[in-house]
Amino acid sequence: NPRISNYQFQRSGRFRVILTSYNNGSTGNYNILAQLSPHEGNDNRLLAHNKTLSGNISPASDLDNYFFWADAGDLVTIQMWKNGGTLD
Repeated sequence: NPRISNYQFQRSGRFRVILTSYNNGSTGNYNILAQLSPHEGNDNRLLAHNKTLSGNISPASDLDNYFFWADAGDLVTIQMWKNGGTLD
């Protein structure tokens, strides 16, 4: 399960996370969770603090984009895990 843990932001702004399969050869469903402290964003496909979103990689070369807000000094942990299909 891919994970970014305790990354500290050097500037404030909107940031993007792009998700895809590991080797562009598999498809499947997934969940993504962002734990932001202390700020959170919530609009459309924005990641909000402690809110799990679901998505799907299909076809295998699919890229899913997510955005979130962070302030300088914030720490973020982002984790993606498979919940169906052959997604790697």
